[in-house]
Amino acid sequence: MKELTVSLDILDALVKIRKELDEIIETLEIMNDEETMEGIKKSIEDIEKGRIYELEDIDDILK
Repeated sequence: MKELTVSLDILDALVKIRKELDEIIETLEIMNDEETMEGIKKSIEDIEKGRIYELEDIDDILK
């Protein structure tokens, strides 16, 4: 087996690329999930039509 030497800069770049690829894959999975995308579209519509409110505290949900 051959030995490979990688500098820390290259290793850091590879780790960053891996993270970015994972994020892209996650985005594609979300975009291909019809139920999730429908929920996102509904949420955007709710925001555009002002059907939102600000929570001051998590307890506001439970009231």
